[in-house]
Amino acid sequence: MKLTVITVCYQAEAVIRPTIESVLSQDGIDMEYRIIDGASKDRTVAIAEEYRPAFEKKGIPFFITSEPDKGIYDAMNKGIRQAEGEFLSFMNAGDRFFSPHIAREALQGAQDADVVYGYAILALSGHYKKHFPDPLETLNEHMAFNHQSSFVRRTQAQKLMFRTEYRLGADYDMMLRLYREGGRFCYVPVPVAVYDMAGVSETNALSTQEETLRVRHANGIPPKPEEQQDQKKIMRFVRRREAARKLLPFWYFSRKRGWYPTPEEADKGS
Repeated sequence: MKLTVITVCYQAEAVIRPTIESVLSQDGIDMEYRIIDGASKDRTVAIAEEYRPAFEKKGIPFFITSEPDKGIYDAMNKGIRQAEGEFLSFMNAGDRFFSPHIAREALQGAQDADVVYGYAILALSGHYKKHFPDPLETLNEHMAFNHQSSFVRRTQAQKLMFRTEYRLGADYDMMLRLYREGGRFCYVPVPVAVYDMAGVSETNALSTQEETLRVRHANGIPPKPEEQQDQKKIMRFVRRREAARKLLPFWYFSRKRGWYPTPEEADKGS
């Protein structure tokens, strides 16, 4: 079984190294690595090129595409079209695999699945927290698992592709469509990814919530009566939470809420 890891990036010189190094560290799995860069003007591509000899030494095919794109999902679609692996992992700049053996361990349970997913370790301001997926049926309401902690079968990804009219919610849209079409999902109880919560979707929580509603509407899922009644309250809560995060220090949110100083401690914690 071959895995294609795709890293989408733009102006990512500050965060690209840990991502690349986590891919390079993977062992015991047939793999190729594709970096899709949006024509960065900083040192992102130069830094990536530094790792080419190390990938060649390990026999891992290594590709870099750097050209303008129409956004993150357009870039991810480029990766899907180029990929040759049976499964795809989207490990974007700033995120990383939890451990050197985790891709092999997770995909051992792939069998005939279309999507294999584990859980994630959230990262924010040097603190880490374990984050389990919601029950799969909640895909009818929102994204049930962290996208970086999943592997999707290439043939399914090529059939569905990411809908680029969404700026933040196309990964949810793809998984929802696959789920509603009878796709086969397999959960493996392992920490697949360390996910950077300073990324685009997490720093635009209000827009992500709004796009979730758009995705559901586009897929024919009507709002629940209580959602129609409470939607304004929900959006007000999201706005207030985002405003508070900008004003208050991280410790205010992290104390007594299961955050740890390393990903490993977070995984061992409750």
